[in-house]
Amino acid sequence: MKYSGFKLCMLLCLLSPLLMWNFFGLTPSVVADPGQSNGSTLLIQAPSQAPLQGRLFRWKFDKQKTYHWETTSYSKLAVPGEGKLQGVEGSLTLDFDIQVLKQNAAAGTNELKFKLTRIRSSLDSPRNRYDYDSKEGVKETELNFMKRLAAGTLSDLLLGIELKCQINSRGKVSDVKMDEKLRKRIQGFYKSESPGVLLEERGLNSLFFGALITFPELPCKIGDHWKQSYTTLENEFGSFVLNFSPHYVGAVKVKDKQLEKFDLPVQLKQGKPSYIPMKLGKQESSGYFYFDPQASILRECQWKVDTEIVIDETGGKLQMVMSGKSRFGFAEEFKNTD
Repeated sequence: MKYSGFKLCMLLCLLSPLLMWNFFGLTPSVVADPGQSNGSTLLIQAPSQAPLQGRLFRWKFDKQKTYHWETTSYSKLAVPGEGKLQGVEGSLTLDFDIQVLKQNAAAGTNELKFKLTRIRSSLDSPRNRYDYDSKEGVKETELNFMKRLAAGTLSDLLLGIELKCQINSRGKVSDVKMDEKLRKRIQGFYKSESPGVLLEERGLNSLFFGALITFPELPCKIGDHWKQSYTTLENEFGSFVLNFSPHYVGAVKVKDKQLEKFDLPVQLKQGKPSYIPMKLGKQESSGYFYFDPQASILRECQWKVDTEIVIDETGGKLQMVMSGKSRFGFAEEFKNTD
């Protein structure tokens, strides 16, 4: 069956609700690859003719400070060369305030409390279009069904949610806890494990969301890297495996700060087969994150993978873009920004 531009457009229309459900937190969008431990940090050292002194990367938290984390997930499907209306794209941005409840200096661990303070989501497709911000809310006269659905399912249930967890000096999160009544309510409403992987250990540790990245036990030298893999849930396109490989670049100056940079190549592979005959074609990716050695926290993380999808043997094509970005810092730094 040959997929013309019109048929590909219709396929995108049918997939627009799927995009929303997968990326707007209504079901877990990404789960840890069961074949690897979460936050895998097996350091792979770069070949070097002369020994170099490595840098040990460790998180440190100040109990007197409130931290803030903003994370965005973005996805787009489009027919190449067919114009904007032939595409389906959506995004979800979540903002968390983070407080340090307890510290164990001897063990190098902290107990943190995360509170979801703001939700922003958008969808743009031939059939549906909206832009929602919990800070602004939704007026009673708003007729956009998808926007009201986002407000009702995302904000009404999730806004203000709190969870606690332990984090060690390497950045590895463990022992995530939340109110059991709320957890059961969420599970019952969404009929899934949770409304989003961000409410779980594997989400807080993931490079996908650029949160509390786990660093290797050993010092990193320039060129050293490690790997982490994540697998998306299965849908009409089957499932996909994202392979992240952070490479240590070294010290760089960003604005007025001296930061440590890691390049973040991403490779997208097919996991379980798709219901639609397809294969991945040409692929490009980019990414990086910055660690602040003065504050001993992550500052910024971005990644993007742009993949050609070839539909069946006739060669009909879609273009899929997946990306993520996040900012981490002190709460007062976010007061005057959106």
